[in-house]
Amino acid sequence: MSLAALNTERVALLQRAEALKADLAEVEASIANLNRLIQAFEEYTGRSVTVTVPPITASVSRREDGAQSSGGQSSGIVRSPSTDRVGALLARASQPLTREQIREAYRDTYGFPSGWSNPANALNNAIARAARRGLIREISDGVYTGRVGEFSSGDGTGE
Repeated sequence: MSLAALNTERVALLQRAEALKADLAEVEASIANLNRLIQAFEEYTGRSVTVTVPPITASVSRREDGAQSSGGQSSGIVRSPSTDRVGALLARASQPLTREQIREAYRDTYGFPSGWSNPANALNNAIARAARRGLIREISDGVYTGRVGEFSSGDGTGE
């Protein structure tokens, strides 16, 4: 295993840990909201609500940013919608976009998940993944367009 592969795995695990922290915070906030609603309902009706919680059996988790990973299985692949979303943004763009313009468009279109402690870095990673997967193309340093042939200058050439 190379140093680059080890570092890539470390970065992936750090990102996963951040996503899990975000998931936990979101779930805790949801539980707190539900507890307040239940308490208000009980006070309003004068009845007590008893809830039985079944054991957790789901094998697929969905992170706040929509990424999916198989529970307990290490396939090495985490589907990240941020990558697909970057590709979709550039496919819809009428002109090439810089990294900063992509970040602004992403924020305006999808918002940043609370688990992203550094949205610029998260989107830089998504941009790099989208380029590797062929969803976008870097046409000059830090300037990107949709897939080859998808961007049109408006003159009908597809260039």
